[in-house]
Amino acid sequence: CGIQEKEMCPNMFQNIYQVWDLRKNDVLYKMSGHTDTVTGLRLSPDGSFILSNAMDKHSSHVGHSSICSYGRCLKVFTGAQHNFEKNLIKCSWSPDGLMISSGSADRFVYVWDTNSRRNSVQAARA
Repeated sequence: CGIQEKEMCPNMFQNIYQVWDLRKNDVLYKMSGHTDTVTGLRLSPDGSFILSNAMDKHSSHVGHSSICSYGRCLKVFTGAQHNFEKNLIKCSWSPDGLMISSGSADRFVYVWDTNSRRNSVQAARA
């Protein structure tokens, strides 16, 4: 049984997001680990994983995306850039769940293979 998108809720001020049980009006679990604003959340096509995107500062405002399931971070992807003007950068899954993508402040779209974590495609500037 997977998570439904309406059960996720970002908390931009604490750099976390929460998964709620809407029937009980209670938090199932909280995900932390991002060190800056969470800018995007996306549920995998099968409902098993959550892809999050944040403005983490690792080196020169490089953002990162994470794949998480039931309160555990499973994979981290780096490369997409964020800056103060581009704080609405989003992330997404391919329909088969094998690839993820994220917009970037450098006006490119980055695409990763979810198994190898390789940045397999860098789409043209928008």
